[in-house]
Amino acid sequence: MKNCWFKTFKLGQNKSVEFETTKVNIGFDIYEHNRIHSRRIYFETNLCNIIGATFDWTWKSDHAGVHVDITLFGRIFGFSLYDVRHWNDVDDCWETYDEE
Repeated sequence: MKNCWFKTFKLGQNKSVEFETTKVNIGFDIYEHNRIHSRRIYFETNLCNIIGATFDWTWKSDHAGVHVDITLFGRIFGFSLYDVRHWNDVDDCWETYDEE
């Protein structure tokens, strides 16, 4: 796997967006993964790295947000929109840090 291009943009104080492309070898794996948890929905399917898709959505967790990958002929095109903060499970809220 080779990361070909990666760029992050800050959207306001707490949000960021990322774009990336990655090159992978075309192989012989066919798989599908699905998970639904209390704070995450995840779906992935792939046909030998020729065509595939990943969707990952998290909330009430560190860097919560959505991540989408599309695989076409050995290239992965990724997009993420996420919160840059960390989640405090004890208080059920975002962490706050005192500025010095």
